Amino acid sequence: MAKVPANLIIVADSDILADAFWLQTQDFFGQQLAVPTANNADFVINALDNLSGSSALIGLRSRGLSNRPFLKLQEIQRAAEDRYRDREQALAKQLEETEKKLKDLQTKEQAGGAAVLSLKQREAIDNFRADMIKIRRELRQVQLSLREDIDTLDAWTRVLNIGAMPVLVAVFAIALALARRQRSRRRYASALT
Repeated sequence: MAKVPANLIIVADSDILADAFWLQTQDFFGQQLAVPTANNADFVINALDNLSGSSALIGLRSRGLSNRPFLKLQEIQRAAEDRYRDREQALAKQLEETEKKLKDLQTKEQAGGAAVLSLKQREAIDNFRADMIKIRRELRQVQLSLREDIDTLDAWTRVLNIGAMPVLVAVFAIALALARRQRSRRRYASALT
């Protein structure tokens, strides 16, 4: 057992530094340009940095991309989607049924050949078409409302993060500066008396 921790890096890739395995050369306006396809160079640099440096700062190195989503924002977005999803599904089902009824009427019309549609059948077809238009309009309105809710939430989040926080920091800094100024005036006034 070692008394001092050791930094070891074991590499089982014998061709790690061979350019042919991690670089591609491309012709760029008459010049040869090397384009890395793997991060072997980054690995070698980080390995050398790790082995040459102190182990105290190892934990501070970048660990790559990290995705830290706004969980509360996602929760609110899901709730808004759920609110509108039921209405959207009901409208989609109603639209499907209306289209089916219209298709049935039109199929009956075509099966009859050159038969003339009765006034009642024409009215039914016109009513179904009007219903389809109305349902599609409502469906678009529901989808628009969902987007508006999400966009409003996004806008308020941006306002709070981009605008309100700097204002709060500025107000705090001004209050701190005024308090220090007041304190220095008191000290100066007490030193004169």
